Amino acid sequence: MLEALREMGAAVSEKLYITGLFDTPTGYQGYSGDYLVVSDNESGVHFTGIEKIAADLTGYGFGGSSSTNTQELTEQISQTIVNDNLIILDTDYSFQTKYLNGSISSDSNITDLEFTNLTIGDTYRLSSTVSINSDGTAGDKIKVNYYHDGNKIAAVYSDNISQSVSTSVLFNATSNSLSVSGQNLDANNYIEGNPNEITFTQVEKISDNMIAPEIIAITDGSTQTFNGATMAEYNYIKIEGENVSATIEIDGDSFVVAQSGDQMVWDQGGAGETTLNLGESHLVTLSNGRVIEIKFYRTGSLYFAINKKSDPPAPDPTPTVTPTPSVTPSSTPAVTPTVTPTPSTSPNNNQTYSTFPSSLPFKLR
Repeated sequence: MLEALREMGAAVSEKLYITGLFDTPTGYQGYSGDYLVVSDNESGVHFTGIEKIAADLTGYGFGGSSSTNTQELTEQISQTIVNDNLIILDTDYSFQTKYLNGSISSDSNITDLEFTNLTIGDTYRLSSTVSINSDGTAGDKIKVNYYHDGNKIAAVYSDNISQSVSTSVLFNATSNSLSVSGQNLDANNYIEGNPNEITFTQVEKISDNMIAPEIIAITDGSTQTFNGATMAEYNYIKIEGENVSATIEIDGDSFVVAQSGDQMVWDQGGAGETTLNLGESHLVTLSNGRVIEIKFYRTGSLYFAINKKSDPPAPDPTPTVTPTPSVTPSSTPAVTPTVTPTPSTSPNNNQTYSTFPSSLPFKLR
């Protein structure tokens, strides 16, 4: 009886879907990634996007320092949820966003995108997207540079094409301000702002609850050695000073890394020499097949990361050698020699013997 009830319960559960309950959604199509919530009047359930969560959090006092607009908070929550490092959302979470109100066509500070109220000692993430318009004429790259406390911490550029470019970088505030400036701008090569295009900068205060990555500090001209099998997945490296260089050894392969202006050179003087701009990354395959990623974060002092992407391929198994069975030679049967008997003769007294007979026909006296 109990077994029959169990089987009946299993059959019912296979046919019971939430869409079949009273006052529920009639299907799942079109709701990928949405959340299931109980209606405000508690009469049923329905799907909703992240806007519902953002609105509820706004009501509970969560939000950015410049605004508690539901759409802005929605974007921030989405960004936080997909962050690879850590999900963090608490009352210490704050951000500010500045938009470019009009196009900029001359080299100067872009005051619309600057900040003057950072807290010294706090850690911030700078994120920015810039819309660049170019006439396509060959010339110097159109750049936007970001400075903090006299050091360039990030830059974006376009190589004479119209496009939107983005960057993101973490920094520790050592002054209250962050400035932005254009480079190689003119009437035909300029930065677009509202209302035509969206150009913005955003600084996000990193919560004290977020674990900061450990930074490996090495000196100019030194050598840092890594064992690929035991090194961390993400390795953040700082070389103190301007126009510095050092040697990185990984699994026996040696690379010189150097700073050249606001660029980083990987494997300087080697067969794989590669120049990186701020925010760019480069994949390197070591001699043993291990793949690593080099990512350039900032100048001032040289900051970059070495990240493990894949391990060396497993070696082919050594084939098992089946020994050839030894052949025991068949023995050749021994041949018994045929002995031809010596014919016997009857002795007589007059016979001469070539050998002394075993018995004599006469008696000795």
